[in-house]
Amino acid sequence: MFQISLMKKIIKYTLIIFGLTSIHSCIDQIPITVAENKNEYLIVNAELRDNETLHSISLKINSQASSDFQADFPVDDAKVKIIENGTKSYDFLMSDKGNYTNNTLVLKAGNTYQLEIDYKNIIYESTAEILLESLPMKELKTLVSQESFNNPAGNISAGSLVGLYVNADLPKEEDIFLKYSIKGIYQYIEIGTPSNLNPLYCFVDESIDFDNISLVEKSDLTDGKLLNKLIIKKVVDYRFSQNYCMKVYQERITENAFNFWKLVENEYSRTGDIFEKPPGILRGNIIEQSQTDISVVGLFSVIAVDSMNLFIPPSKVGSPRSECRSFNNRPSRCTDCLSIPNSSLIKPECFE
Repeated sequence: MFQISLMKKIIKYTLIIFGLTSIHSCIDQIPITVAENKNEYLIVNAELRDNETLHSISLKINSQASSDFQADFPVDDAKVKIIENGTKSYDFLMSDKGNYTNNTLVLKAGNTYQLEIDYKNIIYESTAEILLESLPMKELKTLVSQESFNNPAGNISAGSLVGLYVNADLPKEEDIFLKYSIKGIYQYIEIGTPSNLNPLYCFVDESIDFDNISLVEKSDLTDGKLLNKLIIKKVVDYRFSQNYCMKVYQERITENAFNFWKLVENEYSRTGDIFEKPPGILRGNIIEQSQTDISVVGLFSVIAVDSMNLFIPPSKVGSPRSECRSFNNRPSRCTDCLSIPNSSLIKPECFE
């Protein structure tokens, strides 16, 4: 896990700005003053995936009114579009709170895509990114270990962690740049009581890789094979007491995007938002095209995705105890699982 305290040590004195405007990235350290810390930044999150039919681009602004340089203000007056192969244009329309969407763009391997934003009469453009062919995963594995870890309260605990590992056979003759993301889904079964005679079976989505960055490039391969690559470790708790599913996404990205995420991995300690100020601002591959006081940070990327589900029964992780088995201090969700955020009665394919 990343060490959160590292972020706070240099914030008063320096701002690290990363540029990825060419294939080879560079890093410049730029001293700043307190006054400069109040500059505005347009923050862009524009990752488009070929397995999605509704594409979304998020725009926010860091203004002088925001505290601790947090991006709290959605941008609702920009014009956003994607240009395919330098000619065809797709408009993204604002749908909600700084999110701009499009459902007609179909990403095709071999085509190039470029982001263009018009904000306050300033044009911001990304580099042109090519969508590569997706690459299949071969196998997912888990391994349970006993380790120490930081619990949600920030204290050191000891317990079981389940590690997720991936194997893949990849082309030897091609450049390989991969990033992995994971979504967790767990089954939650209500208990029967006199007031809950028909207990429900819920399925709960959870994000489990907020502070996890897992990257692979060609040098990580052995004769084209990716062998037992650790993707993530997750604490085994009550969520594994019924059944658990990890949905793993193997995302093929360009070298530009890989360099960006490598800088995040090397220089950042993530706490959920990669655009937090400490220890720096990631400039990315989007550049303002004329002089302005509102610089841009963030990343535009087109991603080819392969996915695989891994079903984890309780017996695979030591049969952890359900939180509803206790008679004292039993949480109310034990008889109302739909009160859990992101819960549903619809059974996902992984549990079929």
